[in-house]
Amino acid sequence: MAYFFRNVPFPESAWSPGMKQLADEPTRHLPKDWYRAVVLRAPPPAGFAGAEMIEADCRAVFDLARFRASRLTEIDAEAGMRWDAIARVQQVLGPVRTATTAMIDAAIDDLTCGVFRFKIDFARGRPYQCCDLPINPLYQTAGDTRYPGHPSYPSGHSSQAFTTALLYAHLFPKLRCSLLAAARRTAHNREIAGLHFPSDTEAGLELSSQFVAMLLKSKSFEPLLDAACAEWPELA
Repeated sequence: MAYFFRNVPFPESAWSPGMKQLADEPTRHLPKDWYRAVVLRAPPPAGFAGAEMIEADCRAVFDLARFRASRLTEIDAEAGMRWDAIARVQQVLGPVRTATTAMIDAAIDDLTCGVFRFKIDFARGRPYQCCDLPINPLYQTAGDTRYPGHPSYPSGHSSQAFTTALLYAHLFPKLRCSLLAAARRTAHNREIAGLHFPSDTEAGLELSSQFVAMLLKSKSFEPLLDAACAEWPELA
């Protein structure tokens, strides 16, 4: 049987109410247009071998579905927004503390507008929209609070998880490998769930790396970093 593989735009009708407005969220520690300084490659198909790349992306998601039953508990636990999406990364440190919560919330607040600006600009469909392989993704009822009612690229879960991991890795370098592995597993779970392509995950990492580099140069963010670090003397 022949299958189609193409870069289908995310349908306007599939957007959840209020999601587009997240691209206009205010920022506190970086300029609102910080994302313009980010170099983020376009999702496939773009340029040479684009058709082959989208087929490879689609087949990867289809193949990963075989792990869904064994990962379902994790996938469900991580399916919400923000603190659900970064919970696995947080587990590397332990239960979150007050100043650390403030730091991560501030970072993700500033991250959000850029993530959704790229989602709007690229408007990439979800895997089940870009190919007719039987991916059967999770959370496809619009009334489900876990329904991903916005485009696929870059992955929001990947962006949030890697942002958190990279910030913690800056503060606690000895934990870097464990933190990045936790972020990678969270992002990979979204692929297993049939909700994201591997290239969405990599875009989230690219975005996070550049975002965190900018955030670490922000004078207004520095006190939040210092306060968070002081809460974990056992990790210093």
